[in-house]
Amino acid sequence: MATAFVLFGSTGDLVKKKVLPALVLLSAPAVTVIAVGRRSFSTVQYRNFIGLADDALLDLQYVQADISESESLIALSTVLHAYDTRIFYVATGYTFFTPIVMGIERFGLHICDDVKVVFEKPFGVDGLSARTLDARLKQVFTEEQLFRIDHYLAKEQVHALVKRKMTDQVFEERLFAGHVAKITLRAHESAGVGERLSYYHTTGALKDMIQNHLLQVLSLILLKTPRVEDAETMHDAKDAVLESLSLGKPEEQRLGQYASYPSEVQKAGLPARATETFARVTVYSSLPRWEGVPLVLETGKQLPERYAEIVILYRDGTEEVLEINPRGETKHADGYAFLFTELVEGKREWFAREDEILEGWRLVDELERMKQTIRFTLYPDGMLPL
Repeated sequence: MATAFVLFGSTGDLVKKKVLPALVLLSAPAVTVIAVGRRSFSTVQYRNFIGLADDALLDLQYVQADISESESLIALSTVLHAYDTRIFYVATGYTFFTPIVMGIERFGLHICDDVKVVFEKPFGVDGLSARTLDARLKQVFTEEQLFRIDHYLAKEQVHALVKRKMTDQVFEERLFAGHVAKITLRAHESAGVGERLSYYHTTGALKDMIQNHLLQVLSLILLKTPRVEDAETMHDAKDAVLESLSLGKPEEQRLGQYASYPSEVQKAGLPARATETFARVTVYSSLPRWEGVPLVLETGKQLPERYAEIVILYRDGTEEVLEINPRGETKHADGYAFLFTELVEGKREWFAREDEILEGWRLVDELERMKQTIRFTLYPDGMLPL
């Protein structure tokens, strides 16, 4: 069965640095990658542009189309007629999601034996936009055909945590309020915003990391592990956790911005904004299993070290540290090859479901409304805000 993997946003950094290298690792002989972009490239020119090695085993074609104009996707009609399985991978800004889906619908590109459509974050800019987008997508695709990527769900250490919860009864039984005093989930970056400035400046740490990655991992820590391991049961358990979460008091939250950020913004010709490059968010769960336990999510740029970890503080004073991205490693596996394998096979467990996305936005929307009452700190580059 011939499969077309159609890449929208094919000239972006994400595709160059993560998506295409993962597809090379996947190296499924029956998969053809069709890169869509507005630039006037030949396939050879595109391979050179993205730095794909001549000996890379990847069946690749380039198709020129302007994704901001739905009618331009007619160029894909001729190319796709030979493929009975089609995966549309949307790695663009949120504002292009709807025009792309409209073009797919207009030219019947989704009409085939098997179709899937994949979206990179952000899935909307707030709860309202996410619901509006989802309603539009459901006019063309079913929920079973929609895959929302969160690469934190593909990390080996996250999988190891879930497996341990399922197989280590002692560990699972200790994970409740009677034993646990506090849980902290950290994802620190030592670099600044860099090339993502134009995106990050209107997004900030809350929407870039808290709404998706950290809340997804937190839900896996807190859920009561299902006896049966299947995608929908796992999603139901995660959603039950996310629905139970509420924000702590404003004084339990902290936002900040690293010192050199304003000069980066000025140099780029962007308007000054109080964009948070650091966020420490405290939430609580109403589930009896976790009642009263502070759950802290912390992320930021220009911090002393790059790492991600889960710290469980037990009531007896001991700590357990579960590494996600270990300290000292300059490169961390992002799991895209794993996710693409799951995607091709139609497995949904390690992707985010619609209701989980909306619960994340519920909390972040509330934080946005609360911002004026949250302490905002300017912190030196390379230092943790006090």
